[in-house]
Amino acid sequence: MSDRKHFFCFRTTLLVLGIAARLSALSAHGAPVPQSMTPQSLLPLESDRGEQSALVSADLFSDTSEDTQYTDGTRAIQAGRWADAESIFDRVIQSHGEHIEGALYWKAYAENKQDKSDAALKTCAALRQGFPKSRWVDDCGALEIDIRGRSGQPVDPQSQQDENLRLLALSTLMHHNESKALPQIQQILSGNQPEPFKEQALFVLAQSESRQATMMLANVANPPANAPESIRSNAALRQRAEQLISAGRGSIAGSADGNASARVRRPIGLDVVVTDKDGKPVSGLDADNFTVLDNGQPQKILGFHSSPEPGAGSAGKIEPPTEVLILIDTVNSSLTDVAYERQQVEIYLRQNGGKLANPVTIFFFNGDGTNQLTASSRDGNALADALDKQAPNLRPIRRAQGFYGAEEKIQRSLETLSTLAVEESTRPGRKMLLWISPGWPLLARSDAYTSEREDRTLFAEIVAMSTALREARVTLYAIDPERGADSLEWYRYEEFRKPVTKSANADLDRLALQVITEQSGGRAVGFSKEYLSGTIATVLKDADTYYYFSFDPPPSSHEDEYHSLKITVSKPGLTAHTRSGYYNEP
Repeated sequence: MSDRKHFFCFRTTLLVLGIAARLSALSAHGAPVPQSMTPQSLLPLESDRGEQSALVSADLFSDTSEDTQYTDGTRAIQAGRWADAESIFDRVIQSHGEHIEGALYWKAYAENKQDKSDAALKTCAALRQGFPKSRWVDDCGALEIDIRGRSGQPVDPQSQQDENLRLLALSTLMHHNESKALPQIQQILSGNQPEPFKEQALFVLAQSESRQATMMLANVANPPANAPESIRSNAALRQRAEQLISAGRGSIAGSADGNASARVRRPIGLDVVVTDKDGKPVSGLDADNFTVLDNGQPQKILGFHSSPEPGAGSAGKIEPPTEVLILIDTVNSSLTDVAYERQQVEIYLRQNGGKLANPVTIFFFNGDGTNQLTASSRDGNALADALDKQAPNLRPIRRAQGFYGAEEKIQRSLETLSTLAVEESTRPGRKMLLWISPGWPLLARSDAYTSEREDRTLFAEIVAMSTALREARVTLYAIDPERGADSLEWYRYEEFRKPVTKSANADLDRLALQVITEQSGGRAVGFSKEYLSGTIATVLKDADTYYYFSFDPPPSSHEDEYHSLKITVSKPGLTAHTRSGYYNEP
């Protein structure tokens, strides 16, 4: 593996592994995150009998009283009207309809929010007794763990059959009685549990700053002679421990051994699109027309080139044409969204007789990860045919519904994005990634206390994502497939647009799809009266009209120092668009 790709793998591996632990920590400190505190198409899903989300089914497929009440209840949860939600979901339960399982969970959630802990526990018990195989049972289990943990009576992790609940109980126990939790973590790490579960247990261990926990983590990274053979022979687990130790010290290294001095400082490269007052891309500028401001200070432009003029032919091409990556997100979308996305992408691909201006690659993101549908091609008809054949596989995942549904979607989504960045880092040229999705969940605000180490770990994840996309020259565009509905939930990401300059300000919602999009220099396209195919065409109109230049970053006083960027153009009426900033290293 090249040094460049190794660097990306190191940083994005740390990013992906930290997400689930952060979510578990949030849940352990406060109530499990409700799925309804997300974009509307991600409201709580129904039982197995329903394919659509609660909101979609109520608004589009049914007008029954129960459907309407369930929708009203989820909206009350979304607005924080806990007493109203409790009352509404109680009426849904009394109707004994198809939404009863979800209503039981959300009633318990609303009761807990009102400090009615005993009532919430009784409601969860009713769900477990009446519907023991319901997908909502695990979410009530998480709620029960939280309630008992806050009362000073943490649930014994060993009593949990589900691995996710066991991990959550273990995290809660670590915060309330570490001396009891550490032996159980040691047992997990030296046992025969699945590797992903061991890694999550390792993250729970890494969030503690006690001497005993720190020594245990160090002994996994560098096992002593008397350590269990299952740890000494587990190279992957040792590497994870080394990465966690590095992150806990507030540093991420660019080399395999975690040695910060091994970093090689590279020039900062930027893809810049210039538009006029009507939003049309502008070509024909040269380096003298631009000023690069790094933290407000002008920088000397080193390398500079513009994209070739139309019709310039191969002689005018300095680098490959812009690659277009279209990703259909079935993890965060409803069934109706996915069907619409596929149809509209096919319409776009077949426009102009199927002759595409730029090479396009189609990806679909489902419960099994990211799948590349075809090789990069300018043959839109061939791409559309391949997409049409893949239609039966483009179905939303149906897994855990409440907190674990949100946790799983966030983790899988960020893993997919970081993996794409790693792969694209090996390919030259500019890439435009069109992520068609209502976005992954935005989490409810929590008053939970998080440790400095947890904040440092998340900050490292934010830095990793930003750096990976910049180095790979990926500009992200988030496109909400729901047309014609100006959803306030889509724009809730605007609360988190401010860049994270230090670990104390790190928040998981800073990794929302729309936030990452705008920071990469792209656009988050929510409300639009256009059909999706027209939106795609509009976004790609500037695909091959851009400028690329680089500059040497100024000295940095500390690791992962945030630098804001602004590009000005000397000609009046023109606006330059590029990423909002980057993280600099000493």
